Amino acid sequence: EAKGKWKILRNIAARDAKDCHPMVQATMDAAVKLSGTENAMKAKAAITRATLPVDDEEALAAMKAVAKGEEVILPKNSVCRMKTRGADTGHNERLLALGCLRVYQARWGGMSIDWAAMLENTGITMKQVIDASKIIEKYFSICEKVELDGKKLIAPANDRREVALANRAEEIRIMKQRLRNVVTDLERDLQDKLMEDLNQRLFKLGEPTMSESPIPNVPARILCSMLFQMSCMKFGVAESRLTAIAGAADKTRNAIKSRLAKLIDAIDAGQIYDNGAFDISL
Repeated sequence: EAKGKWKILRNIAARDAKDCHPMVQATMDAAVKLSGTENAMKAKAAITRATLPVDDEEALAAMKAVAKGEEVILPKNSVCRMKTRGADTGHNERLLALGCLRVYQARWGGMSIDWAAMLENTGITMKQVIDASKIIEKYFSICEKVELDGKKLIAPANDRREVALANRAEEIRIMKQRLRNVVTDLERDLQDKLMEDLNQRLFKLGEPTMSESPIPNVPARILCSMLFQMSCMKFGVAESRLTAIAGAADKTRNAIKSRLAKLIDAIDAGQIYDNGAFDISL
């Protein structure tokens, strides 16, 4: 009985420590500012695990065993040591928060994030976020194999394929909003026609999909930009609009133009059957 009471008290103390640990709180605050309270609260357990050291000796020994001799480093420490010119404490808190949000989105899903918009004015690039998320994911892959007081250090990931498909669908939804903003200078009726045309093009490719599209391995935001450029060409409103369309996908005009040209060449050569998704005939 005494042992049971001690375990309860230890769990309460651990929860209290998590809630008041300065770096956990600072990273949570950064996540709230960047992504909103709802997303930050979903990622709270992930942020806590990436930030708060495991101090149970048995759990630490188990983590080292899972890592097969590799040093197990708390993500907070690794991310804060990433060489970023001009980085300060606030930068590190934001980067750690962003890395945790990305890992949560990839592992468990159910999170709506417009990454391009969220990274604006943060001084942080998507590459830095990806690098940070790789560090966190590696640590979590160890934690999900270790238990403390009968509970995994981090919840196992949901079905990766299902999560990826849901995330792609959400990215397409966000891109549609961003692309509509590109054509707000046009009459509302024409805007609606453009968006419906984009929907039809996506449907012809079977989107959202992870493996059944005739045009594989294209990020949703880039695919949407290329398709929307074709929609604008079809309705004669593409002039001087590609820069904004590419910007909606956080890409340059030349990057989208080059990728689209190569894709159309492959379609024309019969190497890819696009089911008419890139056709601009009325």
